Amino acid sequence: MTSRAYESYDELDVSTEEAPTVPPSEMLTPGNDSSCENRGLLSGPVNSYTEGAGNGNRSPSPMTPSKKTKARAEGEGSSKSEALFHVLKGNIGTGLLGLPNAFAYAGLPLGIIGMSVICVLAVHCMFLLVRCAKRLRETTEVQDLHYAKVAELAFRQLPDRFKPYGKHGKFVVNLFLILTQVGLCCVYVFFVARNAQQILHACNVTVSENVLIAVQLLFLLPGSYIRSLKHLAPLSSVATIVQVISVIIIFVFLATHMNVHTVQIMPKKPSLFFGTAVFSLEGICLVLPLESDMRDRSQFKQPLLQGMLVTSFLYLAMGILGALAFAQPDGSITLDLPSEGIAKNIPYIYVRLFYAFSIVATYFIQLYVPMAIMQRKAVKLMGKPLEKYSPYIMRTIFVGITAVIAVVVPRLDLAISLVGSFSSSTLALIFPPILELIIFWNERTRFMLAKNIFIVLFGLLGMVVGTFTALYEMINGCGRVLLQQHSGPDFPTHP
Repeated sequence: MTSRAYESYDELDVSTEEAPTVPPSEMLTPGNDSSCENRGLLSGPVNSYTEGAGNGNRSPSPMTPSKKTKARAEGEGSSKSEALFHVLKGNIGTGLLGLPNAFAYAGLPLGIIGMSVICVLAVHCMFLLVRCAKRLRETTEVQDLHYAKVAELAFRQLPDRFKPYGKHGKFVVNLFLILTQVGLCCVYVFFVARNAQQILHACNVTVSENVLIAVQLLFLLPGSYIRSLKHLAPLSSVATIVQVISVIIIFVFLATHMNVHTVQIMPKKPSLFFGTAVFSLEGICLVLPLESDMRDRSQFKQPLLQGMLVTSFLYLAMGILGALAFAQPDGSITLDLPSEGIAKNIPYIYVRLFYAFSIVATYFIQLYVPMAIMQRKAVKLMGKPLEKYSPYIMRTIFVGITAVIAVVVPRLDLAISLVGSFSSSTLALIFPPILELIIFWNERTRFMLAKNIFIVLFGLLGMVVGTFTALYEMINGCGRVLLQQHSGPDFPTHP
């Protein structure tokens, strides 16, 4: 496939960055989540968000076809089967691993119903975004659109007194993209530390999580200085293979260790379920780049629907099997796999090792999005003398921030729920219905109005309650840790 997924991202502020020219087959990486997660089995929330980068004022001339448009005219671009593969690759991420824990919070019956509803709404919002982009292509003649550009053009269709605020629509989307990426990278650092700790424990070596987070900086910092996505493509390909193997092993383990007597039926903390469930559905920002990469955009809805049906089935299967296998799963199902004795549990040790490797690979590409968005601002802020070094300074600061936050967060499941509730729900559930109402206001029906208001209110309710609950649990958890340090090891660390 010769078409370039990133060439539609006209908003990229990469004045000192190498232009992104990596096709989806090379840029999409494991990890989810996807979201933005993300985020997976075949990819993660990373790739999901790269298309939103940018806060500059450059935009393509509507009469000048991009390379992607020319490629489609020459018969190149993705086929339906390739698009299906990339939809799967971009939506099945690390959020998959947290679903057993989410189902335990909601109880199995509510978990099944809640996950089904969230999947239906999230997929519907993906189709809303496609519909909005199609209309904007017809009315503005701008062909290659991404999430942030759709928001900008949509807000410029408001009455004249509101048109100057169109750029703020793009800014808000980009802001939530950055917040999502920061949150995802913090989750990744925490995830790697927890899994590495269990691997070392199986070898009778005890190391604290904070030490392992600090050790990660030794390779996260050098890796973050890689500024070309093309150089990360081989790492991404290897990570995809090992992650597919890991997911198969996990499903086999869960299917053979079900225990109906330990199932959590009654809800415990359903608000934390919402954030984790939405965190796993990070693929909405990947939709428009994949559509733009199609030979025939009109055929994109079929692979999108097929891919999301498969994704939703896998999410439900992971949540149900995980809830049947463990009464109270940890933040990631990898942490619940057997670890005592290397010889008899070597497959599960490899699962942790494989996933840790794939998450590190994903971290480097997740970094590309906030760096691309903030690059021009950073150059202005640091001034001419530091312009040459600004990309490396920004990356150093970003990696340091994600490590510090990972140290502060007391539990992995809370980090996942917070990211999902606050930023992922906004991108996946709240913005698309608002954009459709703006763009199709003159064609609105009572059903469209009621349906979109319901989705927005549902997303807002989950966002507010889920964010509050996750923050409360984090603060409470940090307080208990401090009390334990002053009261001795017998003080309980979990409620």
